[in-house]
Order: sequence, then structure tokens, then C-alpha cells
Amino acid sequence: GIAFPRGALDSMSHIRLLAPDGAEQSLQAASQARWPDGSVKWALLSFRADVPMSNTAAYVFEYGSKVKPASPRNKVTVDESSATVVVSTGPLRLVLDRKSFALPGQVWLDKNGDSLFSDDELLCGVKPGVGTLADTAGTAFTTLGTPDDVSVEERGPERAVILVKGHHVAQGGSKSFAFEARL
Repeated sequence: GIAFPRGALDSMSHIRLLAPDGAEQSLQAASQARWPDGSVKWALLSFRADVPMSNTAAYVFEYGSKVKPASPRNKVTVDESSATVVVSTGPLRLVLDRKSFALPGQVWLDKNGDSLFSDDELLCGVKPGVGTLADTAGTAFTTLGTPDDVSVEERGPERAVILVKGHHVAQGGSKSFAFEARL
């Protein structure tokens, strides 16, 4: 996070980050607090840093009304439908089913770099991970039921946050053990 003096930054669209080589770095920034005049007080910055362990690197942060960032190069996308939420980073694709939630969802990795996700690039999702809990009577409750809510909490060029709320469900349909998962 970065703090700003009152009146110094009027819009989150007037910031950018330069990598150690001087090239513009893809950046996701969000205002966390504002001054009474509406200017940004605190901003949270998310970016991918590539710094060798044996070296130091200086990233340069620029802000002000004259700063105009370029469009992000590697953009995280989120596509929603009534059935699924699909998050794509380019080489990785995550599909969450709104009707039957299982961690971590279906995950593909574009191993050959052709921007397509084929069956042989599916990393997980054929046999979903199941969370199982038992009550004091020994009744088993799993996470395989329909979630109560699947919502996109945050979306931007660097990251997305998907919130899944639900309950563990017994074989007969009774619910217990509420859960929240953020991916």
C-alpha cells in the first residue's frame, strides 16, 4: 500500500509503475481510503515482480494528473454466466461451477502456448477435491452441494478474487458447517 497527501491523487487512473528496466509494468491498483476532498489517501498496488534472488531491483511508481498508464499487457479476465465463472490468466484457465462446487474447480494449463485449452491440458477437475466433515452423531457432510453464492469480489488486470459461500451437505440433503472460500 502507498499513502498519498491530501489532494495529490484525484483518480486511480493516474498512476503507473515502471520496472527496473524502465518499461511500464502491468499494475492493478485500488483505492483503500479517500480524503474528505475525495482524493486518494491510500492505494493498494498489485503487480508481478521479477527480481533475481541475488540482486535488488528498483521499481518506480509515478502518479499525478499528467500520468497516463498504458493498457495492461497480460490481463486476467473473468467471464460469468448463470452456470459458471471462468477466470483466465492467459496460460491458466479456472472454471467454477455455480451448481456443484468442488475445490479447486476445473483447472487447465496451456502447455503448448496455443491459447487453447484441450482435454490433455486439464490439470484437475476430473475428480474434484471434496471437503468432508462429520457431526457428533457421525453424519458425513461434504462440500459437493450447490453453493449458496458464487460472486466476483475483485477483478482487474493482475488478479481476480472469487468468493464461494455454502454449506457442507449430508447425503439426505441436510446442511451444516457453513464455509467461505476465496479463490
